[in-house]
Amino acid sequence: MGVGISVLIGLKSVTLFILFATLKNYGYPLLSIPCLYASLVSLLVAVAANPSIDLPILLGKNSDGTFPIWSLVMFSPYLYFVRGFSALRRMKSGEPPYSEISEGLYVGGWPCSLDKLPPGNPAIIDCTCEMPRMLEFTGNHAFLCIPTWDTRSPQPADIEVAVKWACRKRAQKIPVFIHCAYGHGRSVAVMCALLVALGLAEDWKNAEKLIKEKRPYIRMNALHRKALEEWSKDRLSSPKVGISRRVSPNKNCSFDPQNYHLHRCNKSTISIPSSYLLKGAPSTKSFALTKKPPCTLGSLKSISKTFGLNSFSKFKVSTMALYKVKLIDPNGIEN
Repeated sequence: MGVGISVLIGLKSVTLFILFATLKNYGYPLLSIPCLYASLVSLLVAVAANPSIDLPILLGKNSDGTFPIWSLVMFSPYLYFVRGFSALRRMKSGEPPYSEISEGLYVGGWPCSLDKLPPGNPAIIDCTCEMPRMLEFTGNHAFLCIPTWDTRSPQPADIEVAVKWACRKRAQKIPVFIHCAYGHGRSVAVMCALLVALGLAEDWKNAEKLIKEKRPYIRMNALHRKALEEWSKDRLSSPKVGISRRVSPNKNCSFDPQNYHLHRCNKSTISIPSSYLLKGAPSTKSFALTKKPPCTLGSLKSISKTFGLNSFSKFKVSTMALYKVKLIDPNGIEN
């Protein structure tokens, strides 16, 4: 994982405390007080950013990307330090402020001015808890903030929120710009998930390779990869739509042998032509299905289980597996 923010800011806290003690011993008590305060703030940040605690809300960043006055005053030694350090580091590296990964999808560092934004009035996903949203962006760009400490990863649930939000923007043909401080870790993790969700990459590992081709200096750590792995597992375990549609309460379904879909009817029954044999793959079982008397809503649940469907409250039906369907007439001929 490398050296995280807790270690770096912890070392800064120790350095400032040593400076405080030195100034005080040399008879400069007034000059030593700011060093003591900055040391205590740095220690608080180092503790809150520890992976076992992970409390980015400590800094008080609002959902619109701004900081309240109390936060700007209380955490000023940290907030203004990271902004200055970020500007100097990016100036020294010479790396472009953003990179286009695919059409309308950008990843990059903190946009401190309008010229650091991609073209096309993009929607912005801010993955930082320490960088502010600039005033000139307010009202002109759609904005989503998922506050995350530097060198840490957004939680899988936060990644999913960001992905769904970005997918809606792309459906509206709006460019999407995902940024963190430098465009190397937090924002890359979210972009990997977005590429998978949009079908531009098979999985997050391939997405990472794709991003690295366009932005070579990215470097996700173990926390980013762990979060993406958990997000992928949650995504794969969610129900998938197969041969069924959702069924509203007090409505019934019939099986259309030509289109292989469940369609809505007027009564609370499921009717299937008796001249057909339904085989499900990859299951080794087959079921001979004949016409039945109208079934009650109670029996609807058992029928839905037979087809690999899952019945929820209010009798909404969705598939838990995708089936390949074959239809066979009484003469054994496949249709």
